[in-house]
Amino acid sequence: MSGPNSAELEANTQCRIHHRLFRRPRLPAAAKTGNASRAEAEIRSLKFIDRPHPEIFLKVFALRDVQRWHDNRHCFSDRAGPTLWSHIAAIKGFIVISSERKGSYGIDAPYVPALITAGWLVCIGLMAFAHIRGLWITALILAVIVALYMHTTLRGKFVAWQRLLTSVSWRGDERILDLGCGRGAVLLMAAECAPRGRAVGIDIWSSKDQSGNVIEMTRRNAVAEGVADRIELKTADMRELPFANASFDLVVSSVAIHNISDAGGRDRAIDEAWRVLRPGGRLLIADISKSHQYRNRLASLGARVDRRTLGWRMWWGGPWMATMLIDVQKPA
Repeated sequence: MSGPNSAELEANTQCRIHHRLFRRPRLPAAAKTGNASRAEAEIRSLKFIDRPHPEIFLKVFALRDVQRWHDNRHCFSDRAGPTLWSHIAAIKGFIVISSERKGSYGIDAPYVPALITAGWLVCIGLMAFAHIRGLWITALILAVIVALYMHTTLRGKFVAWQRLLTSVSWRGDERILDLGCGRGAVLLMAAECAPRGRAVGIDIWSSKDQSGNVIEMTRRNAVAEGVADRIELKTADMRELPFANASFDLVVSSVAIHNISDAGGRDRAIDEAWRVLRPGGRLLIADISKSHQYRNRLASLGARVDRRTLGWRMWWGGPWMATMLIDVQKPA
């Protein structure tokens, strides 16, 4: 088994993984001596924190976190290859997903960065040809807004949802529903967590809301991520879901429900999400606006609602367009 060298192993005798997924075990003695076969056998015997369903272990990591954890001596790192924890996960049959995706997921609301970029080009043109020097501050602000927006749509949302999925106690056979799945950014990450389950995505496939938003692209992404055998895609309106009551263990939605223009329609979407969620199931809604409405609607249905921000990684241009999370567990 290739992995960290003996010096790294010797220097790090206690380990901690993000979100307390592991106990802090001592390293196998064989691993320190470089005996690969014995190290693998001892890794198999490591004791992990008891989870509701210990046969499923979900470790979510961003590649850039590996170096940070190594620097903080919280885990081992092999700069030339996988981390020790990737080896452990493979040996013990655990689930490992990364925010680095293999599919192509497009740009959310592509007209927004296009318009901002056009404004930036106008500013640059006026400074260059009309010698209006005072526009440099405006140009700089527009450039920062575009950079933040593109980070969120291409990278930040994956990291944010990766961390959200960590908080779910997975059995591995869940039924998952994604409202407004688009090209599958969240749907396919969730599907990786349920190898014996089923992930269903619904959408009206609007390219105004996401570039290249067609059902065929989502299917191609499912193949690229290796989950095509456990997903199902439907054309449906989230205000009238074609599913029976209490048919899903987890319902998710990422920056989609606000696209319903009227408040009554958004309320119906929330009602439908609650209807199809099983008792004990979890509802996770991330959106850039209307989160107060979602919280109030769910509270009127008897739910205890946690509303919080998802941080700068889901700023769609700045803190004035932050993404809020609605997190609810349906009473059993």
